Amino acid sequence: MSPHNVIDERMETRDDSRRRASELATLYEVARALLGSRSPNQVAARIVLSGMGALGVRSGAMFVADERGRYELLYASGIEGVGPGDGISISPAVREWILREGVFLLSGQGAARGLAALRSILMERYDAVSGAAVVDAHGLSGLLVFGPRLLALDVGENLLLLLDSMAALVGQALGTRPVAPPAVRAACWTNSGRAIRRCAPW
Repeated sequence: MSPHNVIDERMETRDDSRRRASELATLYEVARALLGSRSPNQVAARIVLSGMGALGVRSGAMFVADERGRYELLYASGIEGVGPGDGISISPAVREWILREGVFLLSGQGAARGLAALRSILMERYDAVSGAAVVDAHGLSGLLVFGPRLLALDVGENLLLLLDSMAALVGQALGTRPVAPPAVRAACWTNSGRAIRRCAPW
């Protein structure tokens, strides 16, 4: 092996180590924020805002399963025209696909087949280009979606792994907190349709 190859490998190893350290630091900060959350609404707000910063994207949203079997929008940022009462329906087949994938990009034939009509809804109404399943003991308890990166860079494998880890933290956080009644959840939005970051006790 030539000296140049050895130097290149060492530089790549150093870059990988720095990237992993940065990702671990990000997850640590996310975990700290979620531990301080007192409700699903606060969990949603904190993970969306943290995720947007960590991933460098322009928008994000989080949906949580409600008592009717729909997935209600708990929090969104950077998305116009969404608010209380917004939500999505996820068929059993699509739910199984999301659970199987865990984390995914909405581009490509795989997502087109797996998400079916939901793909267009997420992309057009919620500005989504990537998503991650929030899972509990009963299955798909929620869905995280994020928009395009601000610097027009591709969402690489490392960022998808980071998103997957963040979704796992959300699943753990939601498992310890009851979901607020619909009327209370609606009160956590302003008249302009933007979610209030701190909405106590929910």
